[in-house]
Amino acid sequence: MDDPGGNGICIGLAGAQRGKVYFWIHDELPDPDEWDGAVETASNVILLTESFADFVAGIGPREDGDD
Repeated sequence: MDDPGGNGICIGLAGAQRGKVYFWIHDELPDPDEWDGAVETASNVILLTESFADFVAGIGPREDGDD
């Protein structure tokens, strides 16, 4: 899935990332000095939750009342 700006919300399908939910900032590149090719070191990928169940459980109306 994506947000209105085109950033991706992604779920890991295999390995250590399986089931984890990430936010991918599509118009930024990972820092080449820090990125070793792994999801965990990509500065443009942010871990949202450790599981898809936690992600779904957290979906709801925003507290500030905006849609």
